[in-house]
Amino acid sequence: MRRVSCCALVIAMAGNAFADDPGEPAVPPPQPPPPGFVTLDHMDATTHGGVEFSYLVPNGSDGASETIMRFEAHAEYVDHDSGIGGYVQMPISYFSESGDSSTGIGDLEIGGLYLRDFSQYGVTVVGHGGVSIPTASASEVAHFANYAASVSRIADVYLSLPQSTAVRLGLSPIWRSGRVFARVDLGLDLDAGAGDNRRYDTALRADLGVGVIVDQISVTAEMTNAYDYTQSSTAQTMPAPSGSSWIDTAALAVRFRWGHVEPYAAVVAPLESDSHAIMNLAITAGIDAR
Repeated sequence: MRRVSCCALVIAMAGNAFADDPGEPAVPPPQPPPPGFVTLDHMDATTHGGVEFSYLVPNGSDGASETIMRFEAHAEYVDHDSGIGGYVQMPISYFSESGDSSTGIGDLEIGGLYLRDFSQYGVTVVGHGGVSIPTASASEVAHFANYAASVSRIADVYLSLPQSTAVRLGLSPIWRSGRVFARVDLGLDLDAGAGDNRRYDTALRADLGVGVIVDQISVTAEMTNAYDYTQSSTAQTMPAPSGSSWIDTAALAVRFRWGHVEPYAAVVAPLESDSHAIMNLAITAGIDAR
């Protein structure tokens, strides 16, 4: 019996020695996905859905009384075993000036995504691609309402395009280390349809966001940038961008985590003349269920 006990003790000690072998570096456990951003792409590593509202403070340089609002619904599903998922999103806008008003229906976007985790670096890479269904309003004023409202969310300006199908591709590395997280969006939007003379040039998007988590609250600083789409032939009720150029906005956002529900709010500011021609700033509020 003593020999059996001694052998068992030796085996246990040897096992502990191999387990503590410094030559075998331990792979850090994956961290929880970071919170979402407000003005960057919705597609990330979580299954979620939500609604969002933006109120734009217009640059009413002509003294007219104007109101611009944007509403949006979005949803995403991710199968973490395969890394494959899908998403859907659609905006609606409202514009009024001096008693005249119009409601614009945006394009419905449907797409798929694929994610890869690189937990040793704290990085998840999300590749996504979608097609916008030409559901957007085609009238002059409704189209302008869609475009003007989309300045509060440059990432989805292509969903304001009427009677056309757009192909939207993106790649989003997402990083987290403890309480700090960051994201980069690289995107390419192509106007593939020709059902209307109001068309956008190919748009290149480069967005960046950084954030910090404090208990159940996260704070993010965000910048969205799109390049090269031309002035549309909408009614010139308000100024619109002319020619190929960058259009840029910045945002400061706060998000609360309450169980599986995340209400959030952001202030969005224009960074150059084209976005400032539409708005002085925008207030965005929404809620996600994850």
